[in-house]
Amino acid sequence: MLRWRPFPHFSWDLRACGRHGHATYAPDEPDLRDRLHVTTAAGEAWRCLRCGDFVAGAPRGSGPADDAPIVLRGRALRDAFVLRLLAVERGLRGVLLIVLAYALQPVLGRAGVAAEGLRAGPCRWPSPWPTSSGSTSRPAGR
Repeated sequence: MLRWRPFPHFSWDLRACGRHGHATYAPDEPDLRDRLHVTTAAGEAWRCLRCGDFVAGAPRGSGPADDAPIVLRGRALRDAFVLRLLAVERGLRGVLLIVLAYALQPVLGRAGVAAEGLRAGPCRWPSPWPTSSGSTSRPAGR
């Protein structure tokens, strides 16, 4: 299946790590610790839980593996970004409608006063059918 992608080499994981920093964690379990840790000439490096890159320096957190931060990756990260973007758009649309209603209130208020006379009573339309007197009911002055 061919899929068109506007940015074929765009990584949502790297974007999130660039904005919020890498999510490194040092678990207490030795087998997991060995998988996430390497020693380099520059010192120790820890694997980022979000993007998978090794980052030199101390980890941001440590403890049992069950307490490791849950970070969004890949498609879930992109979906979260799109949902936040849609929420912002809905909020801006709501604010715009409130401002528009406030701006149109004087105009619609005057139209409401003019239309109030129509709401005063039931509307009586002339009947096209003859009455018992033999004439049709017509409005006065015609």
